Amino acid sequence: MFASAAAIGAALAARVDFWQHDVVHGHAVEAWPSAALLCGAVAVLLAACWVVKVCPEDRSVSTAARWGAAIVAVLLLVLTPVPEVGVGLVCVILLVTELYAASPRGRVRAAPEPG
Repeated sequence: MFASAAAIGAALAARVDFWQHDVVHGHAVEAWPSAALLCGAVAVLLAACWVVKVCPEDRSVSTAARWGAAIVAVLLLVLTPVPEVGVGLVCVILLVTELYAASPRGRVRAAPEPG
């Protein structure tokens, strides 16, 4: 988890270099590799958080589907021109859906026992 968080910082630095058209060690930073580094690092961090923290506490299919969809969406954002914005939006949507699912309004109530 900590390595992926560090990789996110390095990827964001690479994205800044890309947007500023900086030359690093004689080579221009290209879009696709820096986007792949960012999206890959965020996907690894989300997967690690799900495995270490979320899965032991909540093994429901809906939670796994939300986290899985977020990981796939982050990986697909490599193909977009501005993946850093998309990654942020996916993480915010995941946070909002998790908070809603944890709230009393979002919990699925079991049917009352007959009799």
